[in-house]
Amino acid sequence: MMVFARMSDIGLPYMSSIESPGGAYAAGIGGGNNGAGGSINIYGGTISATAGLDAAGIGGGQNGD
Repeated sequence: MMVFARMSDIGLPYMSSIESPGGAYAAGIGGGNNGAGGSINIYGGTISATAGLDAAGIGGGQNGD
C-alpha cells in the first residue's frame, strides 16, 4: 500500500487524509487476523489508523508480523 499527498493545480499540496479504524484482530492499515502488514509506504498527508483488538494501528493483525 502506498499513500501520497497530491499537489493542486497551482502547486500547493492538498491536505490529504485517511482515517482507518481496525476491526477485531485487524490492523487499521495492514494485516487482518494472522496476517502480516506487508509493505506500507506513506508519503505525506495525515493518517489516523486506530488499532483493532490485539492488533497494530499500522502493521500486522493479531499473530501477524
